[in-house]
Amino acid sequence: MAPAESKNAKPQLAETCAKCERPRVFKVLARDVVVDPSGNGEPAEYSFVKCLTCDEVALFVRSLLGDSFEDDRYRCEYPAPKRPSPPNKAPLSVRRSYLEAARCEEAKAWDACAVMVGSALEAVAISYDSQTKHFATALKKMHNSGIIGDEMFAWADEVRRTRNQGAHPGSNRTRAIEASEALDLVEAMLAVLYDLRPKFERMKARRSKMKLS
Repeated sequence: MAPAESKNAKPQLAETCAKCERPRVFKVLARDVVVDPSGNGEPAEYSFVKCLTCDEVALFVRSLLGDSFEDDRYRCEYPAPKRPSPPNKAPLSVRRSYLEAARCEEAKAWDACAVMVGSALEAVAISYDSQTKHFATALKKMHNSGIIGDEMFAWADEVRRTRNQGAHPGSNRTRAIEASEALDLVEAMLAVLYDLRPKFERMKARRSKMKLS
């Protein structure tokens, strides 16, 4: 949400308070923009805030994803969120959906969480095959090409089923355990695909180079 600001008042923003466990209005005590010196990440705007209901302090951040910071949603950096941030090397569409799923989990919006978890996984599949129109087909292509193994393919298929349940709720609504476990699986998949696997490839490359020298 964009902060509400005026000339005669401290800027404010409305987000979920970790202590109150519900949406609250925060007063912005300090704000600064940080630029990644490596050039690999987007500039980030940090807001140090205080809840106007319980006086709990927090640190929120949002990235410059478009023309302004208002194009991104706030993420709570302190108190530490339940879920870690997605790998920086993951596509922007993947990171956005994952973070939205994590927010839905915090808000206990289980159907919405399931849908956004599926959206994150679908964004992964599309990043590998942008021509595929069907989610399940893209996952099968990733499996057949060896990008994901048998176990990870089974995880992805289960997440897809959970997403479908959340998107088309009938008498069987998405349970908390189902949404959280689906997010667990996608969190692990993102770590493997965009963090651990690249590290492994770099390790192999260094070892190969040492053998040749």
